[in-house]
Amino acid sequence: MSKAIFMGSFDPPHQGHRDAILSIVHSDIMNRCNIDALHIIVAKQNPNKPKSTPFIDRYNMCLSMFSDIDNVIVDDIENNIEMKYTYDFFKYLRNNNGNIWKDFLWIITTETLLEIINGEWYRSVNLLCDNKFIVLVKDDKEIDFIKREINWDDNQIHFIKLNSNNNIHSSIIRNQYKLGNVDILDNTNNEVKKYIINNKLYIK
Repeated sequence: MSKAIFMGSFDPPHQGHRDAILSIVHSDIMNRCNIDALHIIVAKQNPNKPKSTPFIDRYNMCLSMFSDIDNVIVDDIENNIEMKYTYDFFKYLRNNNGNIWKDFLWIITTETLLEIINGEWYRSVNLLCDNKFIVLVKDDKEIDFIKREINWDDNQIHFIKLNSNNNIHSSIIRNQYKLGNVDILDNTNNEVKKYIINNKLYIK
């Protein structure tokens, strides 16, 4: 069996994230790629960003946002190891967990894939050659564009068209809420909204 990995800061998790996850778990890719679970991997606290939201808060919000979705697991594995780069994290997964993480697909956006293709990530060539991807796209134009940019392989890159045009970003939610726009939290869900308000996140 394979796993799908959706990595991010989720600061906070929002409806756009949820829509992307639902697009995947409700598609045929779960059966086609023999995926038994989709893991939400919450990024650990960035020591270079001391004002960023603590891991435990982002993890708890992800539990509230995603735990009701079948075959989705909110995972704290990245917070428990010392790894600086995604390449090293993937190497750790494959080499230190038996066969559990031997085969996985990395869920990314078109933007992230292009960053890797352009060498903007640490060991980009290895990331591109060593991994299989589920790429979230808006339409056929994005798929055609990617195919022109890379030697495309059906077994390496799988495309999922998003079922939503939700363009919300976590940074927009944080910044708007800090300015007093409470309604922006409607882009999360009731539990996450309450968590943000009760724990006084994003207001300093």
